Amino acid sequence: AAVGAPPEKKRKVAGPPVGDVPLGSVRIEGRDKDKKNASVNGMYVPLPSKFDGALAYQKQQSGDKDRFLYFHAAKSRWKVGNKLGDTAGGFAYAVVSDNGTTPIADVATGVKWMVFDGKEGGYNEDAQVRCVRIAPDVEGEKGSDAKAVAGARNETKNQSSASSSKSSSSSDHSDSGSDDDSDKDRPP
Repeated sequence: AAVGAPPEKKRKVAGPPVGDVPLGSVRIEGRDKDKKNASVNGMYVPLPSKFDGALAYQKQQSGDKDRFLYFHAAKSRWKVGNKLGDTAGGFAYAVVSDNGTTPIADVATGVKWMVFDGKEGGYNEDAQVRCVRIAPDVEGEKGSDAKAVAGARNETKNQSSASSSKSSSSSDHSDSGSDDDSDKDRPP
């Protein structure tokens, strides 16, 4: 945990739901529905086990192909891909400096989401994309409290991004991603 950070609470991964939302769930939002890889938007619920030492999530919406949100330790980034741990593909990623110890929805500052805009466009920052917590990650917290906490975190995030905190973000063009309708851009 970071210096000065509150003590970590014991997590209950994929615990009982708060309403219809499993504990620990997050939402990726902000990708324009008319842009390539808008399929990254949606609710992701925690998987029962960690991946690369960090929480991992699976998108939970009917009709979509598999989407996973996970920390890729070799590249120090949170990634959205169609396979858990896929090193060759990816629809979007966000570089972080804490080795994935903080769940991506709780990283308050410096998160820049890079989204794959197609074979010719490559990865580009989409400042509208963000990951927010939609259910508490421990028992005993109320859903409405979680929304208030998430709202406070988002306000802090927005204020911090306005003051322009510099983040080390590197684009990795060896990763490639595609949306469901553009598999023809990918080699078989």
